[in-house]
Amino acid sequence: MNITWATDIHLDFIARPERADASGRNLDLFCSLIKESNPEGLILTGDISLSSMLEDHLVALETRLNIPIYFVLGNHDFWFGGFEETRKIATRISTSSSFLKYMSYIPYLSITPTTIVVGHDGWYDALYGILNSDVMMNDWSHISDFSGVVTQEGPQTKVDMNAVLSISRAQAHGAATRLMNSIKNGIRQQKPNQVIVLTHVPPFVELQKSPRAGISSIPWYTSKMMGDMLLSAAQAYPNVNFEVFCGHTHTRTDAQVAENMFCHVGGAEYGNPGIQGSFVIK
Repeated sequence: MNITWATDIHLDFIARPERADASGRNLDLFCSLIKESNPEGLILTGDISLSSMLEDHLVALETRLNIPIYFVLGNHDFWFGGFEETRKIATRISTSSSFLKYMSYIPYLSITPTTIVVGHDGWYDALYGILNSDVMMNDWSHISDFSGVVTQEGPQTKVDMNAVLSISRAQAHGAATRLMNSIKNGIRQQKPNQVIVLTHVPPFVELQKSPRAGISSIPWYTSKMMGDMLLSAAQAYPNVNFEVFCGHTHTRTDAQVAENMFCHVGGAEYGNPGIQGSFVIK
């Protein structure tokens, strides 16, 4: 089975309701790029769009590609919405579609007799790096769950870091827990040789190679909870090979983090969505 991978495609930069004609052409060009690799499936590791445009953009991809699309959401997908409402949108689409597979909602999928796909959006947990009050994520102003954590006092912007950490770590913990359950159930029931893992935020600090992410930014570009869970899964199932795909940093990095676990972070450029490549699953 030939699978193509894309991440951080940010379709809101190339396809918006107020520019219908150009949007259609841009989506056609992007999907033509995907089709050139003759995929039988597409994996998307988050930052597909914005909350309000997510449904339209996913349906546009489905209509043009007519292949299974296995996806998780990234932080930008929740902008101008919230965690629960955006996940409800993605779940509803996935439930009613023949091709769109929201992996945070689906426990696991067998894509060949020996390979399963699992996934969850994930979230940063600020357990790596050094916290710095001068570093702020736009998420905290653009996602409703963070409402009130950023305030303006005169010329000074203040962040309630305790609230940010509480919300972020709850998201990260929930993601890691749900994904571990998916891995356990999938391996117990299907006995695969290979597990494909989809998430958005890199789960290991050694994958953080973005030039814009110094030691004070690393907390918001990594998820130690997810990484610790994945390493425990690799140790628990030494005869299973794990391939982890993620995004978020916009900088391509690949690393072997355990004897049976290899991780890939995709590169990306705003306004110029591309693919990371294709690979064959037997």
